[in-house]
Amino acid sequence: MALIDYINNAYIQIALVIIIFYTFSLIVNFTLRKVIPALTKKTKTNLDDLILEKINKPITLFVLFIALHVVFKILRLPEAYIPLVSNLLNTFLTILGTYMVIVVVDIIIDHWGKVWAKKTKSNLDKDVLPLFHKISRVIFFIVGLVIILRIWGVNITGLVAGLGVAGLVIGLALKDSLSNIFGGISLILDRAVKVGDFIELDSKESGEIVDIGLRSTRMKTWNNEILIIPNNTLSNATIKNWKLPDLTARAIIDFGVEYGNDPKKVRKVALDVLKKYKNILNEPEPTVYFLEMGESSINFRLAFYVEDVNKRYTTKVSVIEDLYNALRKEKINIPFPTRTIYMKKQ
Repeated sequence: MALIDYINNAYIQIALVIIIFYTFSLIVNFTLRKVIPALTKKTKTNLDDLILEKINKPITLFVLFIALHVVFKILRLPEAYIPLVSNLLNTFLTILGTYMVIVVVDIIIDHWGKVWAKKTKSNLDKDVLPLFHKISRVIFFIVGLVIILRIWGVNITGLVAGLGVAGLVIGLALKDSLSNIFGGISLILDRAVKVGDFIELDSKESGEIVDIGLRSTRMKTWNNEILIIPNNTLSNATIKNWKLPDLTARAIIDFGVEYGNDPKKVRKVALDVLKKYKNILNEPEPTVYFLEMGESSINFRLAFYVEDVNKRYTTKVSVIEDLYNALRKEKINIPFPTRTIYMKKQ
């Protein structure tokens, strides 16, 4: 038998295909197990190692299904069986491809979420990541299902329309819950607030953020009360974050003294009071402003920065007391509000 006859023989061709794809699968397997891991170990992240570990076997199966596809083409099956076999193989390839995409996306979401949770000191990995995992899986499952239905020639127009209507109904029913969930995600991603921050809302409530959940954020007020704020409300509010850009915070004390006192002396007394406080910063420099000449006093404003916003209130209270005592010691009186009334005689 001539060489050309051997090559044209279907069984010989199948054997060649099996040998070629088996060799190729060995090369792929060696590359995935030996070559690529050696390269990924040099990277700073373990993300690529995790992805490689999970997709090793699926890729080998993917190569096997492609080999089967070629084998069935060589066999030249009867026309009646070709569509069925082709559809089955394409279905298996789609399922395998969808599985690999879901696995890779899950690993990326998990890795990204843990990094963000560490940076923001939030419960992102506990509260938000499971939601992201479910959403991504549902999306890729639906995409894979649509592809499979198209492979089998199913008209998906009605199905897509039905899913759209169902999605609209569910969206309207869960409008408030979904807005709170996405509001929480927005807060975490935007890094507007994080656990441990001291904030003040435009509604004047203030306190420390103790937890950022999936639907609500908990804030401990200065009265040691827990205020539960819907995430949608918080994400749409104007927030004053006392921990941004850093922990330093400004404190202001307004006070007045009797007319006749030297403003320079008042400034010196006020600034001398601050010198004993180690947590009051020299930069920015503490300042005493001559604000105005009031009805019964000349009014000043003492402004300074403390190194930690947590100590601003206690420091301010202590400075007020020391300032009062220092003014009294220097015979600088703090006047009572007075008003002189002149009565015209008839």
